[in-house]
Amino acid sequence: MNTTERTMAAATLRLEDSRVTGPDSLRVSRLPAADKGGKWEICGICDGIEPAAFNRLKALLDAGKREEAWEGCLQYVLDNTAAVRSWLGSDAYPGVEFILRDHFFNSGSRNTGKILQRALNVHGAGLTVDGIPGKQTRQ
Repeated sequence: MNTTERTMAAATLRLEDSRVTGPDSLRVSRLPAADKGGKWEICGICDGIEPAAFNRLKALLDAGKREEAWEGCLQYVLDNTAAVRSWLGSDAYPGVEFILRDHFFNSGSRNTGKILQRALNVHGAGLTVDGIPGKQTRQ
């Protein structure tokens, strides 16, 4: 994980839980009853959607391994949004990459792909907005 990726992942985690600024403030939070992510989360990593990842991170927090839990959260965000880098083809546009990675983390691949395609169409790309960043979208 390079410095830019680390900064992006940390910003995404802070957007998920504004009271978390790093390992010392990392915490397990109760989700609202209507939330479809489960009952608990750690910076957007929910027990109902990713129980294995959530349980691993919670176990680290329970064991007092806060730094390791923070690193695990950062890596989780990067691993689960890595497709965005392949869509862009490089790390030349970190602002665009961050916005897309954050959206991907919250809304998934297809919705994020549609946002990218719509943005490119504003500039005349003529893409089909299907949420699948294929060859034309990547070009």
